[in-house]
Amino acid sequence: MSNPVWKRLSVMLFLWAVMTVAALPAAGAAEGEKVVSVEEAIADNSGQATVEGYIVGTSSSTSALGEGRFESPFSVRTNLLLADDPKEREMDRLLPVQLPNHDVRKHLNLDDHPEHLGKKVRVSGELSPYFAVPGLRSASSYEWAESDPEEVV
Repeated sequence: MSNPVWKRLSVMLFLWAVMTVAALPAAGAAEGEKVVSVEEAIADNSGQATVEGYIVGTSSSTSALGEGRFESPFSVRTNLLLADDPKEREMDRLLPVQLPNHDVRKHLNLDDHPEHLGKKVRVSGELSPYFAVPGLRSASSYEWAESDPEEVV
């Protein structure tokens, strides 16, 4: 291949790659979806949303919210409790988050990852009652809200 043809092909491939990456949606919050606080998610508990908060614990068991579990060792993999303040323990100010059996559960649950306790995260899913209180069900994706880990699912 002659040099001018190779240069032209290289430029075209580079531009194609840049346009492809620019067209992909960002991970985490769905396009046009507003990020809400835990307090806002509790007050308006309907529709799809991305909630930002601190991971403060889990429910007491897999079948009831109970009084919550706020320190290790954790034994529940199916949910998290989010709060606007990392020291919050008042159950009516916490948002239970259902972790379906896929990558979000694998990466976020405190039983396998107690090091996530206290970290700020954004979780996307459906705002709807969970354990008979305002919650977030069917968590579909997450991203860390602080620049600590680089993981996005």
